[in-house]
Amino acid sequence: MVDCGLRLLVCGPSNISVDNIVERLAAHPRRIPMTRVGHPARLLPSVVNHSLDVLTRTSDAAEIVRDVRADMDAKLAQVKKARSGRERRQIYADLKELRKEFRQREKKCVADILRGSKVVLATLHGAGSHSLDGQEFDVVLIDEASQALEASCWVPLLAANKRTMLDRLLGLYGDSIKRMLTTQYRMHDAIMRFPSDEMYDSRLVAADHVRTRLLRDLSPDVEDTPDTNEPLIFYDTQGGNFPERTEENEGDAADEGGRATKKGKLNRGDSKSNEMEAWLVMSHVRRLLDAGVGAGDIAVITPYNAQVGGSLEE
Repeated sequence: MVDCGLRLLVCGPSNISVDNIVERLAAHPRRIPMTRVGHPARLLPSVVNHSLDVLTRTSDAAEIVRDVRADMDAKLAQVKKARSGRERRQIYADLKELRKEFRQREKKCVADILRGSKVVLATLHGAGSHSLDGQEFDVVLIDEASQALEASCWVPLLAANKRTMLDRLLGLYGDSIKRMLTTQYRMHDAIMRFPSDEMYDSRLVAADHVRTRLLRDLSPDVEDTPDTNEPLIFYDTQGGNFPERTEENEGDAADEGGRATKKGKLNRGDSKSNEMEAWLVMSHVRRLLDAGVGAGDIAVITPYNAQVGGSLEE
């Protein structure tokens, strides 16, 4: 399969089942580029050098990560020599920026190592690791599948090129089993137009009672304003006035003693936020409320936890 240019995710229900495969691949004369995902403490000593953890510290791609780690160590050494609280606070502020850069570089390093691997190996559970987020494979191989719980096998299968249950049924029985529902009852024709044209071959039709419905039609109390008589409004936020932030572990802070403290309530990961875009949304919502639109008729949707969290905290 590697000779055919396919990328493989190889899994097993136990660490030993996966490590056995790593050992045999490592001894292969072809030297197939591979990475073993899993905690080094749980791996056989003979395969540790192929683990993602070790590769992120020893590979060429890890060089940029080591540089930042060295800068962090140097900053920590300066703390003991600091003569004032102000100087210590500046050192901790510098450390916070270095930690952020370290996480970004480490994430890129991990992605580069995995992208360069023709074969990635993990336990069934380990295939759900965050390090494999965004990685896609042409084939998933599961060793000792007869000993694996079906639900455990679903974890690596999600990393393969996506194929829904409907796709599988269509492959088995053909198009005769499907019917497209072309009438939608949720949105104005102008809102529907893009998804209809781009994803449904322009076949969608808006039901009569929503085709031309506007916010001003919700109630006699809603004023006729530019915000209530248009079904679809775009704001251009491209450019320097709307900087996007990555809230990568922004909830982590350090006190002057260097101890980790926690603030905030959401586990944001590397989620994103944009304060100016949030301000635009709030301004738009306020205008709708002032025009008489009920709060229960307004929904604000964002794909980012950090954007939701920032709004909640404010």
